[in-house]
Amino acid sequence: IYYCVVTATTIGFGDLTPGTPLGKCCAILFVPIVVAAMGYILGNVATFIVEQRRDKYNKRLWSGEMKIEDIEKLDEARDGGVSELEYIKFMLVAMNKVDGALFNDLRDQFRLLDMTGDGKITKKDLEIMATRKMRKVSHKMKLYQYKHRLTRQGNKGAALTTAVVKMLSTPKHTNAKQLQECP
Repeated sequence: IYYCVVTATTIGFGDLTPGTPLGKCCAILFVPIVVAAMGYILGNVATFIVEQRRDKYNKRLWSGEMKIEDIEKLDEARDGGVSELEYIKFMLVAMNKVDGALFNDLRDQFRLLDMTGDGKITKKDLEIMATRKMRKVSHKMKLYQYKHRLTRQGNKGAALTTAVVKMLSTPKHTNAKQLQECP
């Protein structure tokens, strides 16, 4: 039993060692098993301690007791109070149910969808998004039609198209006078 305890705890004083070939073979099989078993036991003890602390913390969170310091910590908007959203975010993050960064990403996504800025996603927001998307498509169509008309005009149109492309792809110092000087 002494050899088991000393080996399992990896202390290994060296005062008791296997001397026979059979003892050495048994030690080769026995030592990894005992060390793994001890690691498993210590892991369970550590898990138990951590869960006890987490349960105590969660009970404090669920108790509903708040102090002025808690309100100051939770008040992200700095308006002197804690909104429902601020409270829910704090509780989810504190209980490790959600990552704070993920929560912030979701809030940013909501703000992108809330086109009117009223704190709700409504039909009006969807209409605004659709209108903006249509404007982008309409603008692309106009550019395509303009390019198509220029390419039908022949070489002079092709030279003009090349000049327009150069103008759009060069720095802002290109101006209309430089464009007129193009062939």
